[in-house]
Amino acid sequence: MGRDDPKTLEPKSKTFAQVLICKKCCEKRADRIKATWKEEKLKKAAYLTLVDCLGPCNLPTVVVLIAGDGAIWYGRIETDAQCEALIEWARTCRKSGEVAPPPSALAGHRFDRFAG
Repeated sequence: MGRDDPKTLEPKSKTFAQVLICKKCCEKRADRIKATWKEEKLKKAAYLTLVDCLGPCNLPTVVVLIAGDGAIWYGRIETDAQCEALIEWARTCRKSGEVAPPPSALAGHRFDRFAG
């Protein structure tokens, strides 16, 4: 098996999903979520990545939930309850051992990021 063989491209650990949070939108909120994620070891269910800017900047705070069935974009995630819904979703994934349905509390914040 060579380096270009797809069979060799296997991560050492896998998670059920990845969550991207725009840190530029609200650093305090992003850091609070990150602290909880780390304290509760939620990265075993969903890997959390804080990024400088996801855009669009008119919908702060932007969050992207990526799982096997694609990416879901959320905007205006501004309240503690919304942040807690995201954290609770990761807890559910960890507890169930699989990707949980997207947080229903955030449904009204979904948007289509790309034209098409």
